Amino acid sequence: MSSNFVTHELTRRQFLKTTTAMAAVAAVGDKLMGRQLGPLVQVSEAATPSGVEVKANFCSGCHQPTCATLVTVSNGVAVGVMGDPASETNEGRLCPRGLGIINSLYNPYRVKAPLKRTNPSRRLEDDPKWVEISWEEALDTCAAKLKEARDTDPRGFIFFRGFGFEETRLPFDAASGTPNSLGSSGPLCPEHFTSLHLSGVMLDRIDLERCNYVVIMGRSFGPDFAIASSSSVNFAKAIERGMKVVSVDPRCDRQAQMGEWVPIRPGTDTAFGLALVYTIIHEIGRFDEWWVKVRSNGPYLIPDTKQEIKGTRVFTEDYVRDPATKKPLVWDTAKNQAVPFDSSKGETYALTGSYQVNGQTVKPVLQVLKDYVARFTPEWASKITTIPAAKIREIANNLVNEARIGSTIEIDGYTFPYRPACIDIGRGSVTNRLGTQAYKALGTVNVLLGNIDVPGGMQGCSNNTWWQFLQADEDGILKATSSMANQVMGVPFKFPPDKLDGETFYPMHHSTPGLAWKAIIDPDKYYIKYPVRVMMVHGGNPIISNSNRAQTLQAVAKVPFIFTVSYHFDEITQLSDIVMPEDHSLERTNLYRLFRNEKECNDQNRGLMGTLIKRPAVPRTYNTMNYNDICIQLASRAGFLADLNKRTNASLVTAVDKSMPAGLAKEYELDPAKVYTWDEIVERKIKSDFGPKASFADFEKCAFKPFRLKTVKETYNYFYAPENKIRQPIYYHRLAQNGKALRANLEKANANVPGWDMDELMRHYSGFPIWYEPANYAVTPEYPFKVANWKVHILVNGTYGNAENPWLQEIADKFSPDLKVVLVNRTAAAKAGLAEGQKVRIESQWGFTTEGKVHLTELIHPEVIGIAGNFGRLGLQMNPIAREGAQYNQLISADEESIEPVAGNLDNSPRVRLVKI
Repeated sequence: MSSNFVTHELTRRQFLKTTTAMAAVAAVGDKLMGRQLGPLVQVSEAATPSGVEVKANFCSGCHQPTCATLVTVSNGVAVGVMGDPASETNEGRLCPRGLGIINSLYNPYRVKAPLKRTNPSRRLEDDPKWVEISWEEALDTCAAKLKEARDTDPRGFIFFRGFGFEETRLPFDAASGTPNSLGSSGPLCPEHFTSLHLSGVMLDRIDLERCNYVVIMGRSFGPDFAIASSSSVNFAKAIERGMKVVSVDPRCDRQAQMGEWVPIRPGTDTAFGLALVYTIIHEIGRFDEWWVKVRSNGPYLIPDTKQEIKGTRVFTEDYVRDPATKKPLVWDTAKNQAVPFDSSKGETYALTGSYQVNGQTVKPVLQVLKDYVARFTPEWASKITTIPAAKIREIANNLVNEARIGSTIEIDGYTFPYRPACIDIGRGSVTNRLGTQAYKALGTVNVLLGNIDVPGGMQGCSNNTWWQFLQADEDGILKATSSMANQVMGVPFKFPPDKLDGETFYPMHHSTPGLAWKAIIDPDKYYIKYPVRVMMVHGGNPIISNSNRAQTLQAVAKVPFIFTVSYHFDEITQLSDIVMPEDHSLERTNLYRLFRNEKECNDQNRGLMGTLIKRPAVPRTYNTMNYNDICIQLASRAGFLADLNKRTNASLVTAVDKSMPAGLAKEYELDPAKVYTWDEIVERKIKSDFGPKASFADFEKCAFKPFRLKTVKETYNYFYAPENKIRQPIYYHRLAQNGKALRANLEKANANVPGWDMDELMRHYSGFPIWYEPANYAVTPEYPFKVANWKVHILVNGTYGNAENPWLQEIADKFSPDLKVVLVNRTAAAKAGLAEGQKVRIESQWGFTTEGKVHLTELIHPEVIGIAGNFGRLGLQMNPIAREGAQYNQLISADEESIEPVAGNLDNSPRVRLVKI
């Protein structure tokens, strides 16, 4: 054991007396209310006392649970935790969430036994009047309700999940037969549109190993959103190497402090992106022509028509197609005629000009784009974004110059295009009414630079040699093949809708749980023809994680029966009828897969994948159960165990190596009629992947078993589909076609998208980015501020009650004074008569309010107030410290006037005013 192993000594709280029985530890935990962090002591291996063990484990403190850990256990009590130096995922590092996990293990506010509600009034201010029940009663009651709902109509069962549990789950929701598997994750972070369209994968990342200049839009690195295993470390290494960072954000975040901060008015990122496109095409006149010709749909011909919807120029035309093959046509300058797009590699295809084809005037996509953006000058954008026109031009020129257009780099004997400049697009820049438009505009800049999936640029990190995402559709355009492909392709139209979340009306949506609550409240308006009977919740919190709390509470009150699998008494647990307590991370068996899309890209982790397996580090503290065992028992008692076992056989954790099965190997498949324990299933998975002699023992020294691609060149997706093997969109043709199909299908069904003027919605499906002033654009005398929000390290999700963890809260209070306050620009505060520490009520334009204390700063846009994370919890039975801070989510709306109509995300920056209280 390393001599710098750190444990937490908590004798002042009588917390970790290693000679005390577990029951006594639990009893002491019940009294643990203090907030003071105990002193740190160092224990060397030579000094390890008898009765002390070190257990390999992995951390569950965030929704990328890939940090392997070592847990020190003394007489059954966890007394220390550290990152495992033997694991390549985190190399011994561990962030405060992981280091503070012991406090959550012995959290006195945990759910300690199965409970039944006896107070029929289900409101946040009500005491549920819990009665402890047996596991048999809890499982039987919930299974009976679930079976009744399934027998009546499976759609009447809602399975609600979240990021609070990101380890492997059994396919319980799919096996139950319900289409209503909803998630708290997503309505405020729809960050997949560009990566799916341009890289074919769920997430893209900066190539931190080789990028020299990056413009970061609405994304946080460093202490704001640290992942100890690589993000912060690799970002810091890139800065030390000399990578230049420009953060375009309403707030001067951590990466801006390591580079340059360019303040922007919230919700105007689309205008900024359009101005960059204008500057590159019209003023600089230099972009990667080879890439646009060979690797984009820039040469594809489209009719030169004029379309407007509600005064907005839109583009929805199909490609001009070859009458015989139906393939898109391009103009080949060598042949001086129109030819199918795949007639050659593409170097001779025209990007400009006007031509007569099939009896109509047509132009290449790039020419149409050039004509269209001619009015989007930096001066135009400056008035909208508040960014000086000179700065927009400077950024555009830097991107072009730093991209080294035409240069190459050799890696492992393979020659790649080398483009070490890019725009990294995060959720903060796209979570607004024009979010998809921002994606299209900023993504177009990256295509013009030719920087996608090549060294130095943006990386679709999920690919590997046998699981290839870079595939072209019939038009030659990259298609998404990940689990989120609907955000490119859309979903088949189904009417009346099966799903409560509005998928029928938002076929390319990311996550729209707010619409489910509206559909429960007013099913006729949303064309729902079945009643909701039962809701199960695990790892998510619809009360606190989304907007319109009153609306969510109204919907929850209409659900006849709610049961939760809970770690602690959060708001949705408080409203449940039955609560089943789950094991803590250190008390359970589980597994997780690491794929390459989960970390910031550099040579080391871009090729690193693997399996994480853990066994309980300590015995159960309370009367809890592993979540997956709960699901097995529910499925058995509700009558769908056979389907659960079959689905588990087929799909239990996707393989990282082609030698591994997608689910369980034939000889280890589950008998559909037999009840297994989760431990038995995980061990079968280990043997399926690593052979009949493999077992849990193989993970006793280190919880992570790696698999690595052999060469660095294999880590770049361009290697698998170079040159014209795939093309990326500048003209988002699929989006336009999806919009036209949606309108046609709705007209056939004699229906509209609820809450929408159809023209207002349809203009968002334009193939090029559009700009107009949304309902909450800029500020007004009545609402002189807009609110900005950002993720924070300790509350990146609700795992293990981080909001009520005294250790984490003390760290936040001591080292992050900007977290639980309302940030106000010092000059703007003076005009409003606000002082440091002034308590204010924040009132949003949508009629919602929250409260907080003013903190004056120069590091925020003068039109903006900043509220970090998601503080200000409401649960009666949570640790009172969780109630500290302003509750940002309460300010935003889930009504259609605030929804982005393509991805379905909510607008994260309403207008607000501050009222002294």
